[in-house]
Parts: sequence; C-alpha cells; structure tokens
Amino acid sequence: MGVYEAIDFYPTPDSVIEKMVEPLDWEGDKTILEPSAGSGNIADYLQKHHGRERYSRQYDLNIACIEQNADLRGVLHSKKHTVIANDFLKYKPEQYYNYIIMNPPFSKGVEHIIHAWNIMKSGSIVCLLNAETTLNPHTKNRQLLNTLIEDFGSVEYIGACFLEGERSTNVEVVIVRLEKKEDLNCFDFLFDGMGDHEKTMNYDETDTINDNAPMQMNEVKALVDVYNAIRSEYEGYFKHAQRISYLISHISENSYSNDAELEKLMSPLCAKNSKKEDRKEQYYKYNNDFIKYIRAEAWKMVFGKSNITQFMTEKVRRNFQDFQSTSQAGQFTEDNIKMFFDNIFLNRETILKESIIEAFDLMTKYHKDNRVHIEGWKTDKAWKVGKKVILPYVVELNWNKSGFRMPYSNANTINDIDKGLCMLSGKNYNTICTTYQGLERGFEDKTNNNAYSTFFDMKYYKKGSLHLTFKDEKLLERFNLTVAKFRSWLPKEM
Repeated sequence: MGVYEAIDFYPTPDSVIEKMVEPLDWEGDKTILEPSAGSGNIADYLQKHHGRERYSRQYDLNIACIEQNADLRGVLHSKKHTVIANDFLKYKPEQYYNYIIMNPPFSKGVEHIIHAWNIMKSGSIVCLLNAETTLNPHTKNRQLLNTLIEDFGSVEYIGACFLEGERSTNVEVVIVRLEKKEDLNCFDFLFDGMGDHEKTMNYDETDTINDNAPMQMNEVKALVDVYNAIRSEYEGYFKHAQRISYLISHISENSYSNDAELEKLMSPLCAKNSKKEDRKEQYYKYNNDFIKYIRAEAWKMVFGKSNITQFMTEKVRRNFQDFQSTSQAGQFTEDNIKMFFDNIFLNRETILKESIIEAFDLMTKYHKDNRVHIEGWKTDKAWKVGKKVILPYVVELNWNKSGFRMPYSNANTINDIDKGLCMLSGKNYNTICTTYQGLERGFEDKTNNNAYSTFFDMKYYKKGSLHLTFKDEKLLERFNLTVAKFRSWLPKEM
C-alpha cells in the first residue's frame, strides 16, 4: 500500500497544528506522543516551532511516533523521527507523556482518543476528530467521549479545515482537548515496597521464532521478563530512595537539598523538593530517561545475539546503524523482537549483496586495468577481480625498520574483504583465519615477507603494497559472477 493509499490519511496542515498546540505550555522538558503519525506533520511542526532550534530553546523536546502503515513509517524514519510502535490501539506505554497530540484516522478517531485517555498518566490530550463524533453520540464510545469532554475538557469546532490540505476532504472537524490530572497521593511516602518480581524462566527449548532465527523463544521470553522486571523494580527503587531521604530529614540538622555529602551518597532519583507535584515531575523525567537506557541496552543484547554484524562490511554496518537506532526506540516486546529477526531474515539477500559488492570494490578500485566506477559506468566488458589483487598502502615498516606492521586504520578495510567472502562461501567469520590475523602472524617471522589466511596467500613489500592471491579459484569465479549478476552486468537468463 503506497503512502497516499493509506486509509484515512489526511496530513495535518500547519495552520491547524498551530491552533492545536498554541494553548499548551512549552516551558521545561516535554515528552510528546503522536499516535497514527502518518508522514509526521505534527512532529515536524513541533520540532520546528518548539524544538531546541527555536529561540535557542534550552529544554529537551522528546517526540515519539506510532504508525501502522509501513510506507508511512518509512517516511517517518527518513525524517529521523522516533517510531516506537505500529498499532496505537494496542500500545501500552513504558514512558510518561506530557502531551498526546494526534490527528487519528477519522474512522477510528473515538477509539484513539479513549485509548489515549486510558493510557495517559497525567497531562494534556489534543485530538482532531470528525465533528460527527461529538455531535452524534449514537455509540457507547461516543457517549463516553462526550462525558470526558464535559468533565475534563473542551471541544472547538474548526470546520472543513482540510479543504486546502495536502489531501483534500470536506469533513467538518473539531479539536478535542482533555486534561488528565493524576492523584498525587500516589507520590506520598506511604509506599508498599518493592514487590516480588522474581520469576522462573522455564520455557520450551524447542519453541523457536523461525528456523533461521539465532535466538530461541525461551531466550526472547527471558529477556523480555527481565526487562519488564527492571521497569517495575525501578518504581519501587525511586519510592524507597525518597522515603530514605524523608526519614533522614528527621535525624539530620541539614536539609537534604543543602547537604552535599548526603547528596553524593544518595541516588539522584531522590527528589529534593517536598511538594508532591515536584516529586511527580522528577519521577516522570528520570523514569523516561531510565526506560530509554535499559531499552537501548536490551536491544544491544538482541543485536549481539543476532550475530549479523560479523558479516557486515564497514559501509553496510553504517547503513545498518540507522536501522539499529530505530529499533532501539521501539518497545522491547516479544513481538518486536520477532519482527526484528524476521526483517533480518527477509533482508539477508540485501546484506549479502551489499557486503560482497563492498568487498569487490575494495579489491578493484586500485587496479588501473580493473577499475570500476560505480556512478555512470558503462561498458560491455566483463570486469572482474583477478586471481592476484594488489592493494597499496596497506602495511608499513616499524619505526626502527626492524619489521612490518599494519596501521589500525587499515584493519577494517582488510576485514571487510574477508566478510564479503564469508557471506559468499558460508564460512563463519569468527572461526576463519582472517587476512589481518594472517598478516600479524606473518610479521612475527622476519625471515620472509609471506603470510597466509583462509582465503589468500599473501606477500607484502616495503613500499606498503599487499599482494593477495586467491587460494580457491572456484570461489573467485563465483565471487566475480555474483557481483556481475548483482550489478546487472550479465544477461538476466544467466
């Protein structure tokens, strides 16, 4: 489904967004959720008009987006927006939000705003809705919404505001505002304790994500259980830290906020102010920062388990980092972990292709008779890597001229060639003798200038050049043929 084929996709005009957000308080750090974000018009506007770039703003503006349509998620990723989930109506937040600002699909608008109310801890909800949603309360959800508006909010009729929009519609629209205030007694000092979150991780070892996944379902469930237990225990930790601070005030002449020594000993999670409102705001801030930290750490564990980066060349790895940072923004759930591994499996051919081509380019770009220009290159010749490859400026003499060394900056280039060949041959990069390792061993023997790796016989010279000779001519032939196919240098039927 293309971007403009998405159901009920009507990007919000800036003039409407301005009306939506103008009454909100933008002082201080803000964490904002945009459900069903579409192409990110609201997030774009907020970054432009209320982000750090605006009037040298000193506060953080953290915006999270949710979007179900895959093409629109791609648009959000391209704009560097943080996408944390796909389906808002199934979303259970880990973070606390000051504002939920949204233009949901008109056909599901009432479900969106009620779900937003249910998941909101405290803060403001601003939502565009089809005016009929409030004018014609013929369903229980619409009746509930009108009750919420009567008790906690307001409604503003703005007419057919999408007539001049990016996608036009004559639907009459309203802005619904709801304000939810949390019972501050929950931030009192009468805490129940940490709770018991110990759980036996006893899962079926045969339960797998798919036949090609590097992690078993028992590992995934265990990681998610630990992650959720950390989140829960953090709240107890925060409350206990505050209680310790409160009790110390009864035996210490110095107030907590003025006692530098105590402040060193106590966690920064202890609120310095006695007002419940201040403790709430501090908890929300630290909780959100903490969630980001443990979520990123948990995803790093998954990336490590995936073992995918061992085959990636430096260029491919840089491209993968964007995907990795996007994934780390997503919630750490079993479904999202499964989706990650499914995506890796579905894109394995692309990773293979890019890694092999990168290795090919590294071995051909220095050859005057075998040079490949990627941009605008046209020829009917079958360009290829020869059995012997010469790479200049790879090695150098030690400072005392007693032997050779390889500058650390060259290690990635050499390793990338091996990774491309591992992808093609099916060998495990972690178990082969890499070109770099072979050279290191060769440097130890100062009687000659020979070295050997899994894929190459090697010679190195004082002028810095490295000569690589393929050991396996069938692998070389397959290597050249594979690149030729990837680059469409051969007829499709070959």
